[in-house]
Amino acid sequence: MNFEDTPVEQRLFSDDGHLPKTIPVVEDGTVRQVTPPAGAKAMKSTFRPSFIQPNESTNVLIEDVKIRNTPFWIVHPLSSANVLVRGLDIYSDKTKDFEAKGWNNDDGIDPESSHDVVMEHNHVTVSDDGAAVKAGRNVNGREHRTPSERIIIRDSDYRNEAGNSAAISMGSEMSGGIRDVFIHDNVFGGHGMAMALKIKTNSTRGGAVESIYLRDSLLQYAVRSLVELDSNYNETVPFPNADDFDPQVRNIYVDRVDTGPDMPPATTSFSFRSAASRSPVENVRYRDSVYHSTSTLAAGFADNKNIKDLVVDNVTYINPQTGATTRYDTTPLRLLDVTRAVPDTGDATGLTAADAGRPDTVTPVPGRTFRIAGAVDLSTAPDFPRTGTLRILVDRDDAPVPVHVRADGTFLSDPVTLDDDQSWYRGRHYVSVNFWADNGIDINTSVYQVAVSNQQGRNR
Repeated sequence: MNFEDTPVEQRLFSDDGHLPKTIPVVEDGTVRQVTPPAGAKAMKSTFRPSFIQPNESTNVLIEDVKIRNTPFWIVHPLSSANVLVRGLDIYSDKTKDFEAKGWNNDDGIDPESSHDVVMEHNHVTVSDDGAAVKAGRNVNGREHRTPSERIIIRDSDYRNEAGNSAAISMGSEMSGGIRDVFIHDNVFGGHGMAMALKIKTNSTRGGAVESIYLRDSLLQYAVRSLVELDSNYNETVPFPNADDFDPQVRNIYVDRVDTGPDMPPATTSFSFRSAASRSPVENVRYRDSVYHSTSTLAAGFADNKNIKDLVVDNVTYINPQTGATTRYDTTPLRLLDVTRAVPDTGDATGLTAADAGRPDTVTPVPGRTFRIAGAVDLSTAPDFPRTGTLRILVDRDDAPVPVHVRADGTFLSDPVTLDDDQSWYRGRHYVSVNFWADNGIDINTSVYQVAVSNQQGRNR
């Protein structure tokens, strides 16, 4: 129904599968009962409902409420504005239910497609995410949901005892977009806490998660990391040829967020589970923080380095076993001059990188086969040709194109051949230059969108 964009009025569910005489619809803020559409059929519902769910509402106050053991999302402001959720005492122990029924979807507070939301002075203990900012899923989210934006989550305590989920998450339903979320002066913990902040999307969801600020908080305990970035995860309900939307995660700021000394020994600040080479996570800032771990900051990026402009400034790791400290500061590497597409014959074409401000920048190239040439700026990384790594990835191929880096920082790839006959192809190919120093955290990525020009100079 989602992927086919079935009208909501035709998505009829009832407890016993029988068609009701009337159904509720919202028009201009008013709920009216109307006759079901002609030919409509009902299905038996197995959905667990949200508990408190203001829908298309304005000026909402939910304050000083004690809530225990609900079956699904607990407080779910949907398509609402000017929402204040304050002083809630939420406890949901789903450990036994999860073992018996296989679910633990008891998110604490989930604003979805809502704006101007303040969540403060709340005490939330659940098995799923403590707070999850959402904005619809897949076609529904892209076509019918507005962004969640201007949201403040502050002065609260989020705990997880057994669910292995996040304190605060963005998504995974985020196709309508999430932006301008401020998370500050909170305490996170519990032996089931996986991480303080989780961001999750993929190329089926679309939308963007951007301008997320986590600061001035304490992570007492987490079994995985401080922040998890997962922008290319497997879709839970895959649909053929639906993954045409580049996952977008950018402008993530983590400032003055410390951990307690009782953190598990081998965790690290980032769990960078996945990202698409064509759409790397962009502009991550991690500053002025203390992390307790026997591991290293670089360990969080060991398996995935599809990131652009990672900046770490004054972050200290303390080994809880020895007391030894390590300070981390990064210098993002840069490319020098212009990266070029070099054909076997004819002139090279300078490529212009795409970014958030110029997402539709596409460079015409004269043929389907060419090499990539460019240069790494060695002013801040003189040892890069000897100790660094540079790889070139094309479109959705996980296997990098062989590339040769010279002593002066210039590089030239093996031939690249573009193939338009792909289900995801929509007028552009992607060439990603991903490079990092031997410390594993001085990382950067440039992405070039290209299309082959025909003889008349039109892109195809």
